Amino acid sequence: MREVRRDTMYLGVIAVLAVAAALLFFQSQKTQPVEIQSVKEIYKILTERDPEILSVKDENGLYKVTVRLTDVTGRSAVQDVFLTKDGVLFTDQPLVKVGDYISSLNRQKNFSACLTSKNVQLLGQGDNLLTFQRLLGLFAVRNYFDCTANQQSLQQCQLLGKQAGAESVPAPAVVFNNTIYPGFRDASFVGSLTGCAL
Repeated sequence: MREVRRDTMYLGVIAVLAVAAALLFFQSQKTQPVEIQSVKEIYKILTERDPEILSVKDENGLYKVTVRLTDVTGRSAVQDVFLTKDGVLFTDQPLVKVGDYISSLNRQKNFSACLTSKNVQLLGQGDNLLTFQRLLGLFAVRNYFDCTANQQSLQQCQLLGKQAGAESVPAPAVVFNNTIYPGFRDASFVGSLTGCAL
């Protein structure tokens, strides 16, 4: 009789633990506010991968959203961003309107895709990428070669220079149709060469 009671007690404890675990699981799976979808959309555009929303907390009248994302190099990162409760304003640095930011990201992404389809290369050294990104959009990284990164990059830049008839490769430069345009060039210049619009 005593063994039956002990078995019943163990089953009762197991059942209580199972119910508690199920409650914790379902509570953690609460639906997120619809406004949070804009954060996912922004990071999907930026990384071309689905981000994971780790948490959403109410802080001082804003949603603090913790996002796990994988960048274009495959590195995983966790970032906190803030979103107004109406979903209109977003910040990870400067405060921006969500709709305007998504539109801008899509334009930059399409511009970069057009440059890629036209075989435009951006040659640089070290942190030249940051300047190209300011001039041509965040997705300029797709078209960028750091001529000083390693021996393979140097050889690629030299090959591009030879194809364009140059003895040495000026960096920074824009290469299009086997022509090297030395220096940094903005979107209107590159757009007039290629027909791509930002």
